[in-house]
Amino acid sequence: MAISAQIVQAFLDRKLSDSDTAKRFTDEALDAKIRNLQPYPVMYTQPRRHQKISFLLSLQYPNYAIFLDPGLGKSKVMLDLYAYRVRCGLIRRCLVLVPNTVLIGNWYEQIETHQPELSMGVSDSGVDVFWDEDVQVVICTYAMFLRWCKKYDPKRTGKLGKLFGMLVLDESAADLAGLKNHTTGTYKYLRQFVK
Repeated sequence: MAISAQIVQAFLDRKLSDSDTAKRFTDEALDAKIRNLQPYPVMYTQPRRHQKISFLLSLQYPNYAIFLDPGLGKSKVMLDLYAYRVRCGLIRRCLVLVPNTVLIGNWYEQIETHQPELSMGVSDSGVDVFWDEDVQVVICTYAMFLRWCKKYDPKRTGKLGKLFGMLVLDESAADLAGLKNHTTGTYKYLRQFVK
């Protein structure tokens, strides 16, 4: 059965919700919005305009996905957002998944630069750091996360997910097929993790 051209055109012409309104705020208006937040967010490095917009949108919409080009400071936005949510008492811990071990070092540098008071740990061979509630930011490769999930009962994966109030999928394009395909381990375990 073919879809009529009229239905296809109506679908293409539909009004979509986007973030263009936030992009029209002046720098002064963005600064005022951040200044008026209670508690005031502690940012150790000055955010750029697009980072301020991303930060505010992520506060407004907790499941907001940030897709910025490489080098535009997504990690800074995530760290500032995480630190702010901790200050508000909304969350305690964050899990950062990265595609390779090289990026673990990058995250260490980003944390030391943008939110140096945060405690961090790496799950590179064991899982102890997953359960260590004194570690605020846990950094792990996708592969290590999948190995851990396969080794333990999936119900325990859900329990682990409850320990983290924020999940960052760094360089998710590197595993985009795994994240979009509902039959892959990555998709299944992440879905269980966030339930």
